[in-house]
Amino acid sequence: MMKGVKWLLPAAAALGMAAAAPARAVDVKAGNWDLSLTGNVNAFATYTRCGVGGPGGPNADVILSHACTKVEGAPNTFAIESGLLPSAFVFTAKTRAYDLDVSATIGLYPGLHVSDTGTGQNKVGGTGNVAAGSDFNFAMDVRQNFITFGDKSWGTIKLGKDLGLFGADAILSDMTLLGVGSGTAGNPLRNHNVTLGHIGTGYLYADWIPQIAYISPSFGGAQLSVAVIEAFGMGYEGLGVGTNRTETPGVQGKLTYDFAGPYAGRVWAGGMYQNTKHDSTQDTPATTTFPSLDSYAGELGAKVNVQGLGALVYGYAGKGVGTTQFGLGATGGLNAAGDKIDGRTSFGGYAQVTYQIPGTKLRPGVSWGMSYLNQEAGDPDTLVHWNGMGTAALFYALTDTLTLVAEFDHLRSRNWQGGTAKSNSAALGAIMFF
Repeated sequence: MMKGVKWLLPAAAALGMAAAAPARAVDVKAGNWDLSLTGNVNAFATYTRCGVGGPGGPNADVILSHACTKVEGAPNTFAIESGLLPSAFVFTAKTRAYDLDVSATIGLYPGLHVSDTGTGQNKVGGTGNVAAGSDFNFAMDVRQNFITFGDKSWGTIKLGKDLGLFGADAILSDMTLLGVGSGTAGNPLRNHNVTLGHIGTGYLYADWIPQIAYISPSFGGAQLSVAVIEAFGMGYEGLGVGTNRTETPGVQGKLTYDFAGPYAGRVWAGGMYQNTKHDSTQDTPATTTFPSLDSYAGELGAKVNVQGLGALVYGYAGKGVGTTQFGLGATGGLNAAGDKIDGRTSFGGYAQVTYQIPGTKLRPGVSWGMSYLNQEAGDPDTLVHWNGMGTAALFYALTDTLTLVAEFDHLRSRNWQGGTAKSNSAALGAIMFF
């Protein structure tokens, strides 16, 4: 039996974009089980022009910069690469048994540059991902691996690996989810071989994390989600050799309210907390107490669609969570007692407007976002103060499943001594859902 169902990451629905087609799923009935395959494939040609780096002033060196620079010359980079939303093949099996809705999902997310291409920024022996310390070259990323069970009367339990709660609505509502955004080839904080969208220039990356979550039923449009998670690892700067150790789980939560009618949209609020320890006594040899870091953050967001005009505002703030992704630039040094790690405060947000042109398949959109990272005592003045990005994009629905995308991004990064780095990128490509 063939029928259409919603994909796990319905980008078109998340953006409210008529120009982006709803996903089509392949469904098969096998006894009491419903089996489905959904996903997308995308590719973009990108061109990035980087500024000239220096110790200060325009186009300065900025630690954790999103704008790409070099001390000498002005490098320009061309690549054919995946966008912010990686290609995906998501397999789901579900059934109804013993008054429970039961399902299992595995999501495979292949990169456009696999390890044997040896091309461009993804050449064999490349420097790898600055942010995560991993190599650009990989063939497959299993981002989803979870089971669910529940009933519409009391809610759903989810166990396994899936998108985190904190920051999820921010990334799923980002128009560059269908495009590119920051992080094209040559960007210093490039995330593997997909791009970053407004990650680090408006919100923190939600990431795909092991979790046990509860999702409540919808009460008149309101819904609560809470999750116990395996805590994020932290980069302990200036504390010598050591690894992360967690004795307690992290916690994330989100409350959403969806409203329909002529002013359809969503408002949401979320939060997270975790504690990690630096698993080394190198810096505190006289004590067996491992210094720990408390990390916490909150977020607020709202989006609305009125007669084809979509608008969104979002903001977050936290301490000990870092910037771009959880843990990146999160920590300063030890406190006076040597038992606590001082976490840097950070905050940011983005705003976005899209418009479906009546009688056409065109939807233009613009957005601007910034992420700030505060300086702790002893931090270098070249540490990033903020990363910002402005985006203009045009989406064209070539078919009901295939969308063409043209995009321009302007990035700026500033350090704590006032030096600014700037770069520009352009992208042309397509994304198809099935």
